Amino acid sequence: MTYPKVSIIILNWNGLKDTIECLESLKKITYPNYEVIIVDNGSGGNDTDVLEERYKGYIGLIRNKENLGFTGGNNVAIHYLLKRNPPDYVFLLNNDTKIEKDCLSYLVTANQKSGAGIVGSFIKEEGSGKIQSIGYYGSFPLLRQFFYPLLRWQRSIPKSGNDFWECLWVSGAAMLIQREVLEKVYALNGYYLNEKLFLYDDELDFCTTAKELGYKNIVAKRAIVYHKGAKSMGGGYNPIGYYYMTRNHILLATKLLPLPLKILFYPFRFLVAFVKILKNMTNRRFYSALAIIYGLWDGYRGVTGKWKYHEKMMLKWTQ
Repeated sequence: MTYPKVSIIILNWNGLKDTIECLESLKKITYPNYEVIIVDNGSGGNDTDVLEERYKGYIGLIRNKENLGFTGGNNVAIHYLLKRNPPDYVFLLNNDTKIEKDCLSYLVTANQKSGAGIVGSFIKEEGSGKIQSIGYYGSFPLLRQFFYPLLRWQRSIPKSGNDFWECLWVSGAAMLIQREVLEKVYALNGYYLNEKLFLYDDELDFCTTAKELGYKNIVAKRAIVYHKGAKSMGGGYNPIGYYYMTRNHILLATKLLPLPLKILFYPFRFLVAFVKILKNMTNRRFYSALAIIYGLWDGYRGVTGKWKYHEKMMLKWTQ
């Protein structure tokens, strides 16, 4: 059996503890042909020094001078890898994850059996083991993606009995991508991940582009990854998350939905956001409510990139 080369990219931004836990789980994997690239996204402390000393010989380290977001930080590493000695696959892995030892083997095997361009892991919540992400599959996935409060978040495993299933998108928390897909997306767009989104929902944009280019997106049932999710950014009510998820949801609806669904989506999204604003105000989470308002305003105006209040709001939240 041959083992294609996999380059694993992990983005770190002031998340040393999570990154170390992720690396320790990676060191136990059974897949024999891989390398690990850590991208430090302008952390404020000594994260890079600690990682370099502790994992010398095991990781490669890229130091970004500033926070380029999930999209920009990963793009730096992907571009470096593809211009150097291109691997067969790039595996994007969040630093707040822990990976089962046979996960990477199952991901590669699923790709070889299915011919898919992108293979997502079966994401479970760390601690509880609850299903966190298995992609949207079946009929009308775009409708479920953008009108999820009415149509319920999809968290049931398909009953086909297969080890993998095709879906609209896979979670960027643990996403295996064929080199060819990255090269073709770059040739089409001039980038790999869409840096206009900066953070959140970038995998939807990337996977739909790959699908338009003729590639399948699948989730591999046996490739299990445990994800802390919002906990890694200070909790589920972080204003940063609220802003980017609100704004990017609108930006991508504008890009992906047909006109009749756009007409329905815009007022619908405003009502959903209004309910969230009221809930946060009631619970005295004023910065979170304010972030949703900014997300709505910027989303409908088409504002992209890094939020101008990103650092300020992160500082307020962590104080």
